Amino acid sequence: MAASVTVGLTTRDRLQHLRFKLANSENLYGLAFVGPLIIGLIVFTYGPVIYSAWLSLNEGDYLRPPVFVGLANYARALQDELVGRALLNTAYYVIITVPVGIALALLLATAMNQKLRGIVFYRAIYFLPTITSAVAISLMWAWMYNPQFGVINTALRAIGIHGPKWLASPDWALPGFRRAMELMRLGLGEPASLELGKLGLAAPGDKKRVNDPDLIEKLWAIAYLYDRAGNYATSHWPTRWHILDYRTAWPTGANRARWQIAYPLAYEELLRRHATTNRTPFALQIGIVREESAFDPFTESYANAWGLTQMIPPTAKDFAKGTGIAPTRENMFDPEMNVTVGGRFLGFLYDHFKQFTLLVPPGYNAGPAAVKKMLKVRGTWDADEFVEGIVDDQARNYSKRVLGTFFTYTWLYEHTVPSMPNTIPAELLPKP
Repeated sequence: MAASVTVGLTTRDRLQHLRFKLANSENLYGLAFVGPLIIGLIVFTYGPVIYSAWLSLNEGDYLRPPVFVGLANYARALQDELVGRALLNTAYYVIITVPVGIALALLLATAMNQKLRGIVFYRAIYFLPTITSAVAISLMWAWMYNPQFGVINTALRAIGIHGPKWLASPDWALPGFRRAMELMRLGLGEPASLELGKLGLAAPGDKKRVNDPDLIEKLWAIAYLYDRAGNYATSHWPTRWHILDYRTAWPTGANRARWQIAYPLAYEELLRRHATTNRTPFALQIGIVREESAFDPFTESYANAWGLTQMIPPTAKDFAKGTGIAPTRENMFDPEMNVTVGGRFLGFLYDHFKQFTLLVPPGYNAGPAAVKKMLKVRGTWDADEFVEGIVDDQARNYSKRVLGTFFTYTWLYEHTVPSMPNTIPAELLPKP
């Protein structure tokens, strides 16, 4: 009898132990399934909320480490009448708009689920706006890309470009192209450019002029699309090497739009702001950037010049002083920090040469000391002859490109001819 009781107890214990193991296994499986969700909530929801709350207790400009100020930001915000208005609008939305919207949605959903006479008709009426919008969008896109009278080809014809067949062409009617156009419509230029690049809709990799008429029209269409997407580094590139037909006529009428694609207002707000700060002509600032980096903020030259204004380490170190910007390679790839430093260098040169524009590009390229040596030898020459007389091919050609680009931007966007005297002022000539 005692033996049978012992066996019964042992069996019961084993069953309890098995149930305990199964329960633990189920808990572990449950944690395994919800673990990624919990991690995602912590990393992407609660983490940013906590970090934002911490940032609200600090003050900084993202260029320097934040400074803890406690509740000062909240005290300042509560004194702003716009904050009170925003809180009132939020309360109105939470208390009135959301509950009323949910109640009406539940009421309509319940009504649509009733067995009433004509309910099919009412359901069709209810869902008609959803269907109609999709149809309307499809028709709108089909009209926009119509080869004969679509708005895109009409815009291209206005600048002298015979647009492609778009959705009727195998090259352009791919899903990736449609994605690019939708992204462009939403103002998402960078992902739109990536989609176009995946389709091979980009300029040739070489620097050879294109003479095939069909390829010229295709390249102009590509340049136009990238220009609309705001990818100016890519849009203007073909106009530097491959499609040069626009240069045979003045930038007037339909041809003006082609010149504007070739000389875009890239980084306009940034460059105008720093040109104003450093008291330099905007056309000169953007001309330097176009010829230095072709509007590519991540470009790096063989001489280790970085970013939009192509700052070399010694120059970056000198003109970063007082800005709080560390002149590192990584920082110089940031457009704001790069132009802050490069704009100061350009402002120094413009002031150093007494606003005599023709000496600024060689000074930017070779340095003011090199220009001083040139002035000792050829300072009495006419300014155009002085530029042509620069011995170094790279510095000479660079100076001519920048001056031409400065002239073009001034003419295109300021509608005037820049003043460039041909006599080098005597005060700039080195003393014997």
